[in-house]
Amino acid sequence: MAKQVLVLEGLSLLTKGVATLLRQVEGLEVIEVDLDQPGAGGRVATEHPETVIVDRVDLEGAEEDLLLHLLQGGPKVKVLCLDIAGPVGELYQHQRLAIEDVRALMQALQAE
Repeated sequence: MAKQVLVLEGLSLLTKGVATLLRQVEGLEVIEVDLDQPGAGGRVATEHPETVIVDRVDLEGAEEDLLLHLLQGGPKVKVLCLDIAGPVGELYQHQRLAIEDVRALMQALQAE
């Protein structure tokens, strides 16, 4: 069964590019959601993805407490905040983990 990855897309092109790359990975089902749509954060509860990816820039411009809302959307959901200006990103799953390179990103996405 494919692992679901929900990609929240806003103004940044970073998440669009990541979604395109992830579609090439066998065993991942990529769901793209426009962050500007009403209730976009609620799609976590309806789609039940294992991982949500969002650009930190889009996250900061989104509705208040979106990160908390995403984490509450599923008991095991991982939220990956990409940051083009820093390390690859930060992974949240009841705690914050820094992702330093692409290999660590792929391990985080594929971890149980």
